[in-house]
This record gives sequence, structure tokens and C-alpha cells, in this order.
Amino acid sequence: MPNILPPTLLALLLGACTVPAPSAYVSAASGSGAMLSVGRTAAGEECRLARIGSGADIWCGEWQTPSARIRESREPSAMAAAASIAGGLATQLDCAAPRPTTALGGQEAVLLDCRRRAGGWPAFGLVIATAGRIWQAEGVMPALPAAERAIGVLSGRLSAEAAPPQSGAIDLVAARLAREAFATGDIGRYEELMAIGRDANQAERFVAAETAYRAALALQERVPGADRSGSFTPLVLLALQLSNQGRHPEAEALFARAAILAPRAADPLAPAMLAHYRGLHEANRGRNDAGLVALAQAAAGYARLLPAALREADPAPAVPGFANTLTALSIDPIAARALVGLVEARRNTAAVLRAAGRPAEAAAAAATAERLAAASPGINGADLIAARLQRTGGAAAASTGSATVADSSFARSVARFARGVPRSRPYAETLLLRAAQQPADAAALTARLCRDAVAVLQALREGTTAERIAPCIDALMALSAAASNQAPNEAKARLAEAFEAAQLAQGQVTTIQIATAAARLTASARDPAVALALRGREAAERALTAIYRDRDAAVAGGAPVAELAALDRRIAAGEAVAGDADAAVQAAAPGFAQLVQSVATADATLAALRPGEALVLNTVPSRGHGWTFV
Repeated sequence: MPNILPPTLLALLLGACTVPAPSAYVSAASGSGAMLSVGRTAAGEECRLARIGSGADIWCGEWQTPSARIRESREPSAMAAAASIAGGLATQLDCAAPRPTTALGGQEAVLLDCRRRAGGWPAFGLVIATAGRIWQAEGVMPALPAAERAIGVLSGRLSAEAAPPQSGAIDLVAARLAREAFATGDIGRYEELMAIGRDANQAERFVAAETAYRAALALQERVPGADRSGSFTPLVLLALQLSNQGRHPEAEALFARAAILAPRAADPLAPAMLAHYRGLHEANRGRNDAGLVALAQAAAGYARLLPAALREADPAPAVPGFANTLTALSIDPIAARALVGLVEARRNTAAVLRAAGRPAEAAAAAATAERLAAASPGINGADLIAARLQRTGGAAAASTGSATVADSSFARSVARFARGVPRSRPYAETLLLRAAQQPADAAALTARLCRDAVAVLQALREGTTAERIAPCIDALMALSAAASNQAPNEAKARLAEAFEAAQLAQGQVTTIQIATAAARLTASARDPAVALALRGREAAERALTAIYRDRDAAVAGGAPVAELAALDRRIAAGEAVAGDADAAVQAAAPGFAQLVQSVATADATLAALRPGEALVLNTVPSRGHGWTFV
């Protein structure tokens, strides 16, 4: 089942991602040129002020994006400015009703208690009216005291050296800030982990994506102040990675937790995302009918968040108001993400229909997804979305016997993957799909495509299915036979390539487990110390997996914070033990990783055989036949 491209992460709430040069910071009144500190967060991070025109950005700790942003407002009143903040950032923040209060020692103020839609992190909006001017600020909750002081400095009510006065705004949230003291760096680490997971998922490296999303989920769940429904996104993405690895019971447990959070999540795409990923999960389990039902629900959910011009099954630029619709999408990240979700849901529907043996319907669904994407240029991740669309369209065309159309689609997909995720598994797999479309008399072209794919898979230490690699073996064997009379060395070389390609037909979970077990037996037989190290690593990994499951169950059961903290300490200790055990394996058997999913050359195989020994390699029959190498 081809994987989906996950919804693009929301743009960072507060803009730039590069810390400004020291010259940008406001200097102290003494003229020393020192950067101006505007206090510390409840977690102890220093916050500094950098002027941006008449306003300022606040940078706290080591987070590489501003923690708060301050600008002068042109609204007629503080309450109107607060409404402007809530409306302007509605796609990024979920805010409660504005609350009148005071700040800077009695000045009129309005406070908005918010949370970020991406991750559920506490945030704020603050408006202060002073000396006939109105200042507005928005940022993450720990930076609120710094924002108030910065407005005091910008408005002239505070000198650079003055301590911040007591204020109503801070009084309202002082207890919460103390109770929910998290660092701005926690948000930065969360976003970094989510980005790593996204990149790994796009390259179809599901184990790495699982690791990143699991870490992001654990961070979000243990940081005080982050709304628990904000853990929906890393939770549902983690569930999908487990499903993609064939770990369906674990995935099902996490999907059940995500279903409870989805209705309360600040992200309006949450219900559609849940249906989307559940549809893929059902397809991974071979339940295509259930998968199609869920994908239809996902498409309907995404469509509800789109302008009417993009809800049609066959949108086209000729639709009245279409240009205005695209302009609106460029400034509405929720609608832009919903569009990506709709395109992907329809593409995934085509893939499931093809797997269910309904090629005509699959081709129609793939064409609809391509038309929607083509009518909506500039959507996020366009290259990778187009690459997957063209791959799905090619597979649908191949299933209806349209080899020329399929080849053209796969060729475009390969070019897109080469730009978006070069030398990756999806790039190699699409090369193999294209190789399968070549006619029997184009063995040389098939072989060229296969060489590139095989080289990538060997470098990644990954395999593929017997069906995918079969055209490569056939083409190489045909070239070997054609050269056998006049160019025997050429014939031997092509035969050796076919032998190496045949070894890649072991990409399923079961065969990888068998390969790992065989490698363990081989390494252990050489050195008892290796056997001991391997047993230690396996025990550490089993123990860590058990703790992860305990924590998942504890969160699902509403365990108290103290219990979760104890489990987090056990996880940290388990990770340390697993790390030490892995280092011991590397020290005892540096070549162990090469024994798993590795490819042996013909020369190396012959050199390893002793007199009277032989090696027999059978390929799984595909395309009506198989090969035996002796």
C-alpha cells in the first residue's frame, strides 16, 4: 500500500527562523550596546527584545523563532485590536473570548487566552492602550511577561533598566505560568521532531518516522500547559507508521486514543485526518472495503473546509471565481492543508481500488486527483504530491493495460521524486514500476532503470517485493543470453547483476525478520561474545517496547501526571540501556548490520564456497515464472 504524504505542518506562528544580528537588539539606555533583556520565562529562559520598525520581536531561550511579536495597532480601541488579533490568527490560534484587564501599572488592556492549533501549546494575545497609542502582542504563553515589559519600553512607560510593575494582566495568569512552566525550546524541539518524522515518512522510512513521532508525542504529553488534545497529530501519525510496518494491533490501540481526542483538537482538520489514516490502516490490513469507506469520509471532511470552487469532483480554472479561490488559499493555511488532504485522499482511494481489483474505478479516481492538483498550483509540497499522483496514475493505467500511459506517468514521477527525495525508497520503487512497463525487446532500457533502483536499495539496505524485482531479473537474463555466444564476459556480468537483483526480493516484514535471525546465528557462531551482546540488545529492545506500551495504556486510562513521569523516567533509562547494548553489538560485531538485508556479489559468493559446497537461490515465481541460481 503506497504511503501518503502527511498534511503539511502549519507555518511557524511567529515568522522568521533566524536569530537577528546583535545590532538588531535594542540597546540599554546607558548606551553600552548590550542587548536588552525583558525578563525571564517561568522556566528560567532569558527573553531579549529586537526592534522591528516601530514594534519588536521577543526572543526567549534558544528557540530559533520569535516567542512573541509586538506591533502598534491602528484599531480605534483595545477591544477592537484584540478582535483583530483573534480574527487574523484564527487559522493558527484557538482563542477564548477577550478579557478586559489592566497592565503596566493600571493601563487599559485586553488579554486573550489561546492555544496553538498545531500541538495545542498555550499562547496569548495582549493589547495595551497607553498614552493615546495601542500596542498589540501575540506569542507563546511563557513570553507574556516579557511582552508586557517590552510594550512598556517601546511606549516609554518603562526605562530599559526598570523592573516590570505589577499588573492585572500578569496577575490573571501568574498562577498558570508558575504551574505550567514549560520552555519555549520545548516547542522548538517538538516542531523539529515533527519535521524529522514528516521527512522520514515522505521517504517511506517508517521506522525512523516512528521514532521521531513517538518522541514528539512523549514531549507534548509530558510538558505542562500543552493541551492534551494537542497530542492528536503526533499520535495519529505514529499510529500510521506502526500500521505501515505491519504492527496492526499497536496501531489500532493508538487510533482508538486518537479518536477520543479528534473532536476536541484545536486543528479543524483532525476528524478528516483520523478518517484518512484509518482508511490507510484498513487497507494495510487488507480490508479494502472498510478502507474505501473511511477514505470517502476523509474526502468529505476535507472538502467542507474548502471554498466551493474547489469542492467539485472535476475542478477547472474556468469555474467562476477560481482565481480568487487560489488567492484565498495562499493566505489560509487550513484551507491549503485541506486541499492537500483532499488530493491525497482521492489518490489513496485510487490505490485501494487498484488493490481491490477495480482498475477502471482506480483510473478514474487517480485522474480526478490529478485534475484537482493541476487546477490548484502552488499547493504545499507540490513536487512530492505530484510525484505520488503520477505514480498512482501510472499504476492505475498499468492495471488497465495502458503500458505507454503508465510508462509516461512513472517517468514523470521518477523525475519529481529525484527532486523531492532523491536516492530514496520511493524513487527506487518508482524506477522498478517503470521498468515493468518496458516491452520485452527493450531489455537494455529495463536494465538501465533497474541498475539505478538496485543501487539505491543496496545503499539503503532495503529490499523490495518479488513482483517488483522480477522484470529486472528477466531483462538481465535476456541480455546475458543474447551475449552468451559472442561476448561471454558480458554474459557473465549480466548474470551476476541478475543474481544480485534477485537477492533484493526480501522486503516484506517476515523475510526481514528471517534475515535478521540468520545474521544473528551467523555472527554468534563466529564469536560467543557477539551472541551475548546480541541477546543483551534484544532484551533491552523488548523491555523498552513493553514500557512504551505501558505508557500508551496509562495515557489512555487517564493516569495521573506522577505516574506518567515515572514511566518517562523508565523510558529514559530503557533508552540508555538499549543504546549501551547497541554500542556493545557494534563493538563486538562491527559487520553485523551488513548481514541484514545485504547483497552478496557473485564473486564474493563463489569465494566463500568451499570444495563440494554449492549455493542455490530460488526467486519467488512472478509473471508466470521464477529463476533458480546455482
